Amino acid sequence: MRKTTAISLVTAALLIGGCGYTSQDQGVDNLGSESTPQSSTSRDSPTENELEETDPCSLLSKKQQEELGVRVAGKDTSGPTRSCDFQTPAEASEIVTVGTSIRTEQSLSDFTDSNGKPVDDTISGRNVKIACKYGNCLIGISVDENSRVDVQGSIIGRESQNRNLATNVARMVIGNLPRQ
Repeated sequence: MRKTTAISLVTAALLIGGCGYTSQDQGVDNLGSESTPQSSTSRDSPTENELEETDPCSLLSKKQQEELGVRVAGKDTSGPTRSCDFQTPAEASEIVTVGTSIRTEQSLSDFTDSNGKPVDDTISGRNVKIACKYGNCLIGISVDENSRVDVQGSIIGRESQNRNLATNVARMVIGNLPRQ
């Protein structure tokens, strides 16, 4: 099995799972330690085609990828859900995986968790749903009434920090999204 395919399969499995969470929106540093919340500046509302034409890998800038210590590991841009997987390099001391998925045909109300009901919350002024279980944290971010972006975060061996990591990634992505 090719490395990119294996990474994509692992990330997909992680997106289906989740991690433990609290209902607080805490500030986090690049890998999940508490810090001050980051501000975000979103662009104006998108046209329908703008989100459809957005590359899911562009939802994290190169600088943000460097802050997280990850790089693009693979992407799938076919179909109505387009995703990008990011991971720490093989030589890294810990494995961090991050994912972004653009869902132009699924709103936040369509967000489900196979292991229970997700928690409603707000991050950087956006309505979100959070599902964290089994060593992974998935956050659905409302873009408009018809679409959302999902982000995923996981630190192997530091599962207690997964929600903080995913929240930090969500803040970064929200800063790169059109305003509601």
